[in-house]
Amino acid sequence: IQFYGRPDIERGIAPQSVPLILPYPMQLAWGGRGWISRVYVHELVRDSLERILTQVLERLGQDGVKHYGLDQYGGLTNVRMMRGSRSKISRHSFGIAIDINPKENGLRTPWPDKATMPVEAIECFEEEGWISYARVRGIDAMHFQATSNYVGN
Repeated sequence: IQFYGRPDIERGIAPQSVPLILPYPMQLAWGGRGWISRVYVHELVRDSLERILTQVLERLGQDGVKHYGLDQYGGLTNVRMMRGSRSKISRHSFGIAIDINPKENGLRTPWPDKATMPVEAIECFEEEGWISYARVRGIDAMHFQATSNYVGN
């Protein structure tokens, strides 16, 4: 909160949210209704996320992005409490966490046994200092966040 600012949970407003034009279009994973070319993200991580997604596209190519579902958008800025908590604010509330391909990399899907998130994509996030839940928890491979404060959160 001191670093990123306090989200307004009651009004659904994220702190310092700015637009990011995506380096490749992403399909809305929940219901597959449409494609997006822009997301809103915290201004402090905007450039980092742009570099990450550009690097994903460069390393895996358009065919790899499609094959691994890295164009399946599960969400980014979503002002709310953490799932199952009344006291902890979700990292999504700050616009510093993104979910990619939730269908194949969901909450309890073990990685790398069943989840399909490729190591190359994880490395792109890690090179920018983002945390991959696939690496730290072995599940929830869809989730990446721009803060290392993940334990118990």
